[in-house]
Amino acid sequence: NSLRGYSAMVITDEAPLSEFLGDSETPAHTSWKANRARFGKKYKFWNPTIEFVSESASSIVERLLDSDSELDSNIFSDIFFVELGEPESRVPKKPTRKKTSTGIVDPPSPPTSTSSRFRTETVDGGFEVTGSEDCPDGAFRLRIKMAYANKQSRSSTKSYHPFDFDLGSSSMQVITHSATLVECDGNIIVVDVDARDFSVRAIGFDNNRDLFVAPPRVIPGD
Repeated sequence: NSLRGYSAMVITDEAPLSEFLGDSETPAHTSWKANRARFGKKYKFWNPTIEFVSESASSIVERLLDSDSELDSNIFSDIFFVELGEPESRVPKKPTRKKTSTGIVDPPSPPTSTSSRFRTETVDGGFEVTGSEDCPDGAFRLRIKMAYANKQSRSSTKSYHPFDFDLGSSSMQVITHSATLVECDGNIIVVDVDARDFSVRAIGFDNNRDLFVAPPRVIPGD
């Protein structure tokens, strides 16, 4: 797959995967194609593997260009930040005596990021999202996305597959407090939050699998 305006190179340095892709090449060496008769006894999951490799680059680009994601320039500001001192004046100042500080001055606090406005905690069979001290006041709409983690993607909702779970099914349960459920389908929960002490709990997930919950996002309401 390709996206207009972008070029990418996929390098496979693992011998088993390189051999598999070599066996999958067409005679013209321009694409990969699964062959049940050829792969049936030698490989497992050949179709998903070819699909994963061939779509990996475009999936990364699509994730970076996801129109549903809102720009959050401060998302990592609580981890990576630089303490800025006072700007230097262009006008020379007279030398002054150094004053000895008798107290400890706390460093400036980094800007609050979107992810720090909410807390996501693990509960039996699922997770619960609540507001932190930096949670916005007033009503707002919140979107929560999740997926089971796998070896290829442990921190992305792109790995979600409908066969994993469906929040709209009877086996899943979403419980809200001070929030109204707007959407609950697939791997997406959308709620209208009414108060700062809100909570959204989703249960019914497989305890034997690792669940990744993306940082909740405030999105425009109707």
